[in-house]
Amino acid sequence: MHWGYGDYNPQEDPINKLDRRSQTTIFRLRTGHCGLKKHLKRLGLADKAHCECGSEEQTPEHILQTCPHLETIRQKFWQEETSVGAKLWGPADELRKTADFLAATGLRI
Repeated sequence: MHWGYGDYNPQEDPINKLDRRSQTTIFRLRTGHCGLKKHLKRLGLADKAHCECGSEEQTPEHILQTCPHLETIRQKFWQEETSVGAKLWGPADELRKTADFLAATGLRI
């Protein structure tokens, strides 16, 4: 379920069904406060915000949806097109896939 503004209930969030590592990964991606280049650039810890693929800034949406360098790994987890909303706010099984995908990429989140 993807909550609209104002009707989010933390007790009902499927993130609570995940292990701590996965919860941390999802939380960081949801907030954008993570080890991806766009956030690191904002903190002054990286020289550029762009992904190594060169196509756009390295953001949670970019790595989950469009980064060409991660396409093969992404296809292993999602054979059908899945929205970024489902990957970050969907049911526990989708959140688990997202956390496992990030672990498989080797990116530090």
